[in-house]
Amino acid sequence: AFQLIDQHPDGVCIIDCTGKMLYVNDSFCGIINKEKKALVNKSFSSVFQKSEQSKYSATYFEQILNNLPEPYNQMQHTLWDNRLVWFEYCYGVLTSENIIIFIRNITFRKSDELEIIKSEDQFRKFFQEGSDGILINRISKDRFFDNFLEANKQACELLNYSRDEIINKNIYNIISIWDNQKIEHFITTLMKDTYALLEINLITKDKRKIPVEINGHVFEYNGRPAIISVVRDITKRSQANIELNKSREQLRSLALRLQNIREEERSMIAREIHDELGQLLTVLKIQISLISKKLPPNQTSLQERVESSIQFIDQAVKSIQKITTQLRPGILDELGLIAAIEWQAREFEKQTGIQCDCTCLLYTSDAADEEDSV
Repeated sequence: AFQLIDQHPDGVCIIDCTGKMLYVNDSFCGIINKEKKALVNKSFSSVFQKSEQSKYSATYFEQILNNLPEPYNQMQHTLWDNRLVWFEYCYGVLTSENIIIFIRNITFRKSDELEIIKSEDQFRKFFQEGSDGILINRISKDRFFDNFLEANKQACELLNYSRDEIINKNIYNIISIWDNQKIEHFITTLMKDTYALLEINLITKDKRKIPVEINGHVFEYNGRPAIISVVRDITKRSQANIELNKSREQLRSLALRLQNIREEERSMIAREIHDELGQLLTVLKIQISLISKKLPPNQTSLQERVESSIQFIDQAVKSIQKITTQLRPGILDELGLIAAIEWQAREFEKQTGIQCDCTCLLYTSDAADEEDSV
């Protein structure tokens, strides 16, 4: 019998009614980290720290003999070498004076259990005390959202449903517009990356439309994969985006209006320079030409000055034409923007000798048409 006990994977210890260890197996020695000769005939309490030894008096073992504890129980101890351990005990009575104790070291298992409990506590705290709504559901085999399994207080308040009402619904019952492509993409991303983001409008019990952002994560719930969705009301953000886009459109309209005003001013200045100064210079050239014809043939020096003045007038006319073209090319009004750009590219090529290829694409949109009409 002792040979079988020696080979038992659990620690085995036989103790008399005073608490003295009469026998220990190899597994017990390994658990306690002492040799047999240091354990046999020693008090059972000696394997623990001094602060714990007092509880293992003779009275303690007499009570075990008279009233055997539950078949299995768990206790935390500090051993003689300061190791903190968890033991699982199983007691048995051999004789009227001897007890056999089976001891299993469950420290690692208990640590995992405590970590799980801690994680569950943290999850419950996050679930109930978070500022955002949280919904939990599963995805069916045919890739549809099942009914909600859980909903926190914030989700119920957001959607104006009680918990009992909302767990009988699914996401398809509370979205404002069915968007199969968006929902399918959300599910596909969840299955692939275990995380996905969805922006959609939800409908409350009182028929209000709420824009929300849903952060979905795949996690294990009651031993099976599930989806936890953190639902955040983005009404203020959506309104801010609308206002921002409205402001941008107003700024674009204002910029376009200012540009139109500048173009109108340039066109007006170019027209006035061309018409008024051009006409004055043309009249002046005609007058000087008439005067030159009246000059006697022997007034060669004066004739040269007149011809020089006419040349200056011609240069002034060319300068006016150049200035008016730079201010507002006539081709822009006559043939349009694309023709004007192509003409400008050819002028650039002539002046610099650099080959210039010009490709113009006309962009049109409803927004552009609206702005053009302003």
